[in-house]
Formats: sequence, C-alpha cells, structure tokens
Amino acid sequence: MMKRFLLLLSLLAGVQMLPARTIGGRVVAEADTVPVDGAQCTLTAGDRQLAAMESVSGGQFRLSTPENGSMVLTVIKDGFDPTDIIIDSAQETIDLGIVWLTSGTTLLDEVTVEGSMEFDAKGRTIIFPGSADVKASESTLSLFQKLPLAGLSADPINRSISVMGSSPVVIINGVPSTLNELLLLQPKNIEKIEYSIIPPARYAAKGQTGYISVTLKKRDDGGQVAVWGRTAFTTTFVDGSIDASYHQGPSKFQISATTSWRNYQDVLDHAEESYIGTDGYCLDLNTQSRSPFNYFNLPVALKYTYAPKPTTVFSAAFNFNHYSDHRRSYGHTDDFLDDDYDFNNENRSKDLGNSLDLYYRQDFNSRHTLEAEMVGTLSNSRYDRTNTYDYLSGRTEDFTTDIHSDRRSLITDVSYTYNVSQQSELAAGLTNTLPHSSNRYMLTDYNPTLTENNNNLYVQYSLMFSRLYVGLRTGAQFNWLRNDDARRHYIRNLSSLQLQWTPAQTFTLSASANYSSGIPGLSAITDYEQQITPYLISNGNPDLKTSHNVYAALQPAVRYRKLTVSGLVSFSKVINGVFSDVSYLGDGMFLSRSVNSKKNDTWRGRLQVQMSDLAGFGFNATVQYSHYATAVETWDMSLASWSALLNLWYNYRNFTFSYYHKFPGKYLYAQTVGRDENGNALQVSYRPDRHWTFSLSWMYMFDGHGTKYPSWTYSSVNPSWRDRNIRENANMVCLSINYTADFGTIFRTARRTLNNSDSGSAILKL
Repeated sequence: MMKRFLLLLSLLAGVQMLPARTIGGRVVAEADTVPVDGAQCTLTAGDRQLAAMESVSGGQFRLSTPENGSMVLTVIKDGFDPTDIIIDSAQETIDLGIVWLTSGTTLLDEVTVEGSMEFDAKGRTIIFPGSADVKASESTLSLFQKLPLAGLSADPINRSISVMGSSPVVIINGVPSTLNELLLLQPKNIEKIEYSIIPPARYAAKGQTGYISVTLKKRDDGGQVAVWGRTAFTTTFVDGSIDASYHQGPSKFQISATTSWRNYQDVLDHAEESYIGTDGYCLDLNTQSRSPFNYFNLPVALKYTYAPKPTTVFSAAFNFNHYSDHRRSYGHTDDFLDDDYDFNNENRSKDLGNSLDLYYRQDFNSRHTLEAEMVGTLSNSRYDRTNTYDYLSGRTEDFTTDIHSDRRSLITDVSYTYNVSQQSELAAGLTNTLPHSSNRYMLTDYNPTLTENNNNLYVQYSLMFSRLYVGLRTGAQFNWLRNDDARRHYIRNLSSLQLQWTPAQTFTLSASANYSSGIPGLSAITDYEQQITPYLISNGNPDLKTSHNVYAALQPAVRYRKLTVSGLVSFSKVINGVFSDVSYLGDGMFLSRSVNSKKNDTWRGRLQVQMSDLAGFGFNATVQYSHYATAVETWDMSLASWSALLNLWYNYRNFTFSYYHKFPGKYLYAQTVGRDENGNALQVSYRPDRHWTFSLSWMYMFDGHGTKYPSWTYSSVNPSWRDRNIRENANMVCLSINYTADFGTIFRTARRTLNNSDSGSAILKL
C-alpha cells in the first residue's frame, strides 16, 4: 500500500512539474497599424478551450496551457474578420509577434499562421483555408481555385465547380445545399472544408461524384446581406446574385436568387460532313452559318429554418426556377450531290419549375439520428423547333416540332444513423421517387405519358482501425417505368468500398472502388420519330439496356509546410452506356438513334501542386493525362490526351492580382473527338474595406476567335468536322462588384444531411 501511495505522489509531482506553454503577441489592425485592445483571444484544441483572455494595452496578450499538441489561437474583435492561427510547434515559449486582423499570415519558426490540410476518420480531406488564400479570393469560387483538392476543377469564367467532371454533393453547415448556395458564400466566413471524390451512400443513386461539406465560422451577426454582380463592357455577359438572411431566436429566414443572361450574335459555325450509304449513296455537305443565341436563368429560393435546440431542426424551402433559351442558325450549305440550299433553323425552349421541400431531423442521443424529407415538384416545359430549307431550284421544306410537357413528382426520403462506437458507424435509408410526365406533341396526335416508381434502399458501415479507415456501402434500386402501355422494371445494385491510410498528417493514401448501374433517361427511350433535316430522322430507343458502371481510384497526397502535392489515378468502365449512332435506312435517308455501347472506358492520371503565400505569392498547377476507349458493335475507337490548369495569385495590401489559364485537352464521346473549351483570365481585385470588393477581369486574352469548340466525328456513315467560335468573347473585359454587410446575433445551426430535388425532363431536344 505504501508503494502505491509513493507512486501516486510521484505521478502527481510529475504532473505538477510539466512545463506550461506560453503563447503571446500583439494584436494590430492591418489598415492603420493601430494596436487593438479588447480583442478576444482564445486557445483551443479540438472542442476543448484551453485558455482565453482579452488583449490589453498595446494589443498585448499572453496565454498559458500545459497542452503540448497542436492547437488553434482564435482572435475576434467587433469590426474585424476573425483570425485563426494554427500552432504546431511544441516549444515552451512562442512569441507570435504581430497578429494582424483582416490581413495575411504571420510565420515565426514553426508557428504557422495559415491554412492547413488534414484527413479525418471518414476518409475525407479537411482544409482550413488560410487567411492569405482568403484575402486573395474575391469569391468562394476563387478560393476553391487555390485549394489542393485532387479531382476538383473550378472555372472562374463559367462560375462552375466539378469533381471528376460532374456536379458534387454540396453540404453547408450540415444542410444539403445547391452549388449556387455554395458560390454565394463569402470566403471569410468559411472555417473548414471537407472533401471527397466519393459521396455518402444516400447520394449514390443520383449519379453524383464528389462531396463538398463547408462549415462556417461562428458569427457575431444574425443576419447577412451579400450582393454580387458581373458584366462585360461590350458583350451581353451578365451574372448576378443576392443572398439575405435574418434570424431571431431559433428561427432563420433566408432569400437568395442568382441570374445569368447571355446574348451572343457573333457566333460562327463551319461544318463539313458526309452521309454515306451502303448502296453507294454519298452526300457531301459544306455549311457556313451564323448561330446567335441567348438564354436567361433565374433560380429563387425562400427558406425557413427552425432549430429550438442543437438536436432538432425543421426547415421548409420554396424554390422557383425560370429558364428560357432561344437559338438560331442560318446560312448556306453546298450540297455536292443534289441542290444547294439556304437554311434557317430556330429553337425555343422555356422551363418553369416550383418545388416545396420539407425536412426534419432529430438526434435522440449521441448515437441515434433520424432524418426525414419530402419534396414536391411541379414543372412545365415547352420546346419549339422549326427548320426551313430554301433550295436554289425554288422548292422549300419545313420540319417543325412543338412539344409541351407537364411534370409532377414526389420524393420521400428517410435516413437512420447509429454510432456503434467511437470507431464505427452504421447508416441505412430508403428513398422513394414518384415522377409523372405528360408530353403533348402539338402537331400530331401523339401524347405519351411517362410514369416511374423508383426506390433506393441502402446500408453503409464504416470502421476506423488506428490509421486505416474502411467504408463499405451496398444497396439496391427498384425501378418501375411505364411509357403509355409499355411497362419495364429494373433491379440494380449500388456498392462501394473506400479505404484511407494516414500514417502521418503530412501523407495520406486513399483508395476507392464503386459499382453502380443506371437506367436510360425518359427522353432516350421515347419511341417517337422526328425528322430533323431532309435526310436525317431522330428517334429514341425503348430497347435500351441498363448500364453498369465501375469506378476505381487511387489518391496519394503529401504536404510540407506551404507545399502540397497530390495525385489521382482513376479508371472508369461503363457497360451498356448510351451513345447516339447514325445508320442508313435507304433511299437517301438516315436514322440517328440511341444505342448501347459495347465499351466505354476512361483512364486518368492527375498531378496537382499547390503553394500558398510565399511572400504574398501563390500558385496551383494541375496536369492531367486521359485515355478513352469506346465501341459499339460496328466500330471501335480510342484517344489519348493531355490537359492542364494554372492559377497564379499575388497579394499586395488591398490588391490581389491573379491569372487563370486553361490548357484544353481532347475528349472522346462515342465516335466524336472534341476539344474542351479554351479560357484564360487576368484579374485585379481591390478591397477598400470589409464590405466592398471591385474586380476587373480580362478574359480570352489575345484571341481574336474568342471561345472555340472544335470537334471531329470519325463515323463510317456520318463523318464530320465542326468548328464554332463565339467571337464576342474575344478580349472580353468584365467588371464585378461584391458587397456584404453583417448584423444581428448568433443563430444556432443544426445539421442536415438529406437533400433531394427533381429537375428531370422527358423532352428529347435536338
């Protein structure tokens, strides 16, 4: 007993003798270099608060803690943006020197005042954006350009974010959101970003790739207004957005809207194509045309959220979307077999949609969570197409289509999560989708109805072994489809395996494999012939088979201080994918029809290097190699291609200079080889204060052709070469203005992980 007592005394003495770490410095405003007194300085490790104090005279602060691991110093003061300092040094006394509010980073010895990259227990990459990257970013899109996320592409010209070429799942503060909502965020408000190329199980049936979850900083404001607009000086190139929110107690009210308007008149098309029949028939065409187009898009969202406590949340969202599109093509075709002709083709489409989204979440305790969501959608679409051909011989031909479509759907989603232990989690859920579409072909008696009953049942189990994460998901989809009197049903499997090994915080190796299957779209199986040109008929194919998709990826990542190097090697195989194929009917007529592919394989290798804040300078460079292979019963093709992206930026006081350049590569789809859209942009941004940002951009520099879209089709029946140039984009100068204002008190945010919507269409547009 005495030995145990002495041992206990020695242990207590040892604990008392552990040296305390001291972190100190001075808080100074960047704008006028005046010391900031009364700033709240808080030292945390994970969810634990280690020490806290307010800066005293001269902005001085000094905190002590026995903690010797990684920690974060947060400095908050009214009228300034919060500043987070990640401290990785184990030394006993750390003098940070000057901690600037609303400005760059501070680096002393091994103390890093910048963003960090980590890897969590669910196999996801965790990014804490650094203040230098935030300062260099006028928007969230600009911030994502600078982050070392393998497989992610951010395009500042088209304002889009994609993961492996597809739209990702977006989560904001635990609530499923749209890409528009992500782009509306202000970079200064983002605390953490979680990223993965594999979405959670409940999203597998939607065919989305990639997962982006954003956690916002706790704000001393309960409301925010953010307004952004961009316009070109000489071209109808207009984008805008507004987002306003206000909360009181457990309630939050939010309204947001975005808009895009394009009106291009100087669009030049040149095409050379042939139609070759098996009986010796050969039609050669050379077409020169102008193809003006315009479109307008306006999605509006009204959302109410009620969260009386962190374990309970209810939300109701009403969404309205208006989209209209008008496209023309007029010119002359040299017909080397028959009669030359002038043509005038005109397409108009309009889509209106309304939806109501009701969501409820309840955490019963630390282990059990239940979510339920119901989404009702009403939409209608109209598509008009008129193709007119005036031959030199004097005859005229018209081909007209007028389609009206009404669609309604109900989506019901229930999800349950059980935390088995701190190292393991079990999740299961069921989603039912009931869409109904009625199409009216106004010039005929053909009025088909399309009805579906889709059910997705899944289960997912994840386990953490020390530094190895294992996630296994499987499920089944049951789909019933009725097209008038024709009935079809599908049973599909959805499975995936995800592994991640993290031997150190500076290195991680991830591997994933995913299997899914997909049914053809409603428009692809609609059995209705439409004559498009004097020699071409288009039709759907009710005999299309279910596709089978296999995807595997290996993703290493290494980081050292401000340098991050990541790679991605992936393989995708689609069996029974859907291609459009042209065949000869005889008598000079050809049929364009959807068919199942025999092979559709894609190999990719990607290397990404990112450097942040080297004396105000940073860059993100990506190089990618792609190999495609496609085939159907009658042909087989392959293609190898290189592409690259480069982002450069430099911060100087209130100015940010940035340059974006896209080196487009080629792609292969069916028998068509195309080149990706070209693009470059030089931008200067100025922030006079924390509310305003002004940016001037020069896009498609030194390129008189503007945006270019070349493609080649290597078909034995319908070979062609096409080129489109949007000349109005050449040397385009844009001005963008961003304004934000904050007010109010803190709102309690609850987590939401279900998100459903229906934007399907049964109209086949040609």
